[in-house]
Amino acid sequence: MAATNSRVLSNAELHGTRAVYRGIQDGRTAVRHFRANAAALGVDPNQVYLAGSSAGGFIALHSIYMTEAAEAPPETGAVEYLDIFTPRTTPDLGPPDTGSNIGFSGTPNGVINLWGGVASIDLVDATDDQPIYLAHGTADATVPFTSGPPFGFTGFPDVFGSSPISDQLTLNGTADFETYFVPGGEHEFYGTDNGTWSNGTGPNAYWDTLLPQVTQFLWRQHKPTAGFTADVTALTVDFTNESTDDIDWFWDFGDGATSTDENPTHLYSGPGTYPVELFVRNDLHSWDTLEQDITVEALLPLTWSGPLQGEHDGKDTWLNWSVANQTGTDYFVVEHSLAGNPFLELGQLAAAGNEAETINYRFRHALPEAGTHLYRIRQVDLDGQSTLSLMASVEVGAKLGVYPNPSNGMLTLTGLDEEVSSVEIFDGAGRRVSVMKVSAGGGIDLSSLKGGHYWLRPLNRAEWIGVQVR
Repeated sequence: MAATNSRVLSNAELHGTRAVYRGIQDGRTAVRHFRANAAALGVDPNQVYLAGSSAGGFIALHSIYMTEAAEAPPETGAVEYLDIFTPRTTPDLGPPDTGSNIGFSGTPNGVINLWGGVASIDLVDATDDQPIYLAHGTADATVPFTSGPPFGFTGFPDVFGSSPISDQLTLNGTADFETYFVPGGEHEFYGTDNGTWSNGTGPNAYWDTLLPQVTQFLWRQHKPTAGFTADVTALTVDFTNESTDDIDWFWDFGDGATSTDENPTHLYSGPGTYPVELFVRNDLHSWDTLEQDITVEALLPLTWSGPLQGEHDGKDTWLNWSVANQTGTDYFVVEHSLAGNPFLELGQLAAAGNEAETINYRFRHALPEAGTHLYRIRQVDLDGQSTLSLMASVEVGAKLGVYPNPSNGMLTLTGLDEEVSSVEIFDGAGRRVSVMKVSAGGGIDLSSLKGGHYWLRPLNRAEWIGVQVR
């Protein structure tokens, strides 16, 4: 023991580096052992993880970042050195993978590093993208959070802690890594001192954060991923499982019904929004869940064959719509809104009940006032379900007026469109007798006509108005 201590103290960097390297080789040997004997041990050879605390953290980190012989430090080879007064040569320790089960990979599928570090930040390159969890206290005096020699002993080479490792992982674009850094935290901040509980009884409060985080991190590495889509047709939903790495399924449809089919079809008893949850499991008995809100509506017994159309003829507004495939339809409600006011019922038409062929419907809105009119049709079936058509908009101009009436021939028309400049004049028998210009203010002179009853109609407008000329 005394000789060993003297070699370490007189050649601290050499022997310290070689000791850590031996630990790295042992860690990779352990991973290969699990893979080579996976069947006997009952483990998945593709789900082998390495976790380490302090020196164990160094071993775990280097098991993914020091995988090639070229990455090994020069101190691990045959090195001549002076042991006090005696010249010696170290044996070559070989590549990172040495010993048994060389045909299996010694690189774990993920790493848990608790306050460890790496020999060089250059080892952390983008090709080594295994998932990694880093925990460290920012005031760690044993393994520096940033960089420096372990224990602050300048005879040891500098190492790089979790902070620069995290920075490098971010720079590399490594997606799957997590950190738990405690400001002011010391080495093994969860309450241990070289493997024993500092208080003699158990961990401190940090343990209650660290342990669930590590558990969740490992769970995420080997869990399946739940996913599904839903194709809704009225009250029937066809669910398609889109999960990955899953072998078992449990569906909760949100209405008390369940299924263990991979791709079930479910019929809901009524319309509504239901929280559907899928639970999936893989061959490792790991699991995942996904919940989505699914909205279903009753299928109404008709097909709208075309959009609602409205047309004003100068007096009334006519609404036209077509439907097909009527099954149990009861009636149509014509709803109307003027100038943005709420929709109100304007009238009803009976439906055909049961009819596959297309049927055209027509409704008259008598003498609507001037303004913008909105119309929609509410179809109601025999069980009270209903649906709405798309809206139609109809613009109704101001009503045509005239004064004085009777007149001696000089009169004024009101309610004319701006573009109207002429008026057709018809006698009482409906014969057109003249076309006259209208002044800017709507004035017109009929004094050249003999006394009697006449009809006036603005050009390009279907509205008529009668006047009596004396």
